Amino acid sequence: MHEVDLATGKNLHTWNGIDGGNGSNLPLFDIAHSYLYSGEQNGSNMVWIYGYYVSTLQHPDELDAGAYSLQQTLATQGANFFTAIANMGYYDVRVGSTLCPADVFVALDDAGNIWTLGYVYYNNTVKMYTLDDVEKTTLPELSYPGFDQYDSSMSSLVYAEEESGDVLYLSYFNGETNDIYRLAYSTDDGGDTHTGMPACWATWARGVACHSVLPPLFPPPPARPATTLSP
Repeated sequence: MHEVDLATGKNLHTWNGIDGGNGSNLPLFDIAHSYLYSGEQNGSNMVWIYGYYVSTLQHPDELDAGAYSLQQTLATQGANFFTAIANMGYYDVRVGSTLCPADVFVALDDAGNIWTLGYVYYNNTVKMYTLDDVEKTTLPELSYPGFDQYDSSMSSLVYAEEESGDVLYLSYFNGETNDIYRLAYSTDDGGDTHTGMPACWATWARGVACHSVLPPLFPPPPARPATTLSP
């Protein structure tokens, strides 16, 4: 893993990956920065996905195989593994009668579902929970190639808050360049003009990646108001 100067592209630091055996590193499918649990005191923390594993909070210089197995949980939605993950900001999550801070991530699985995952600080520890309902996307209708088990590590996800609402940008490397998929959240129970589907992440715009269509570098996601989500 590399720390890169965004202005010059210069490599500032290189960290070792996770030993995958046979002299190679574990090929992580995607990574996402933790905004809530990073800072001057905690350093920079992140999470990674690999297959049906979602990691614990980890520093790039101390990556290890510590992870949560969601194999059985994914199977309830007809999915086998995760393909991409992004940070969505932080909420206050109610655990029983206690409001607890949670760094919230969204993860895409190989069946086209979006999962909401929260790293919740409770009783002086941070644990990961699945939050809210699993949401559908229209990606399966587009025969999205990133769902193939051999291409599952070719995807990356970025969250943005735009005037129209929550948006996810999904990047897929096709071997030569990146295809960009834009997923906008629809909550119209009567059907959406783009999808005809209720409450889902709708992919209704796509372009072949070049500098002009790549999403800009977004500032850290904003803090969200308290919710009644329960892990």
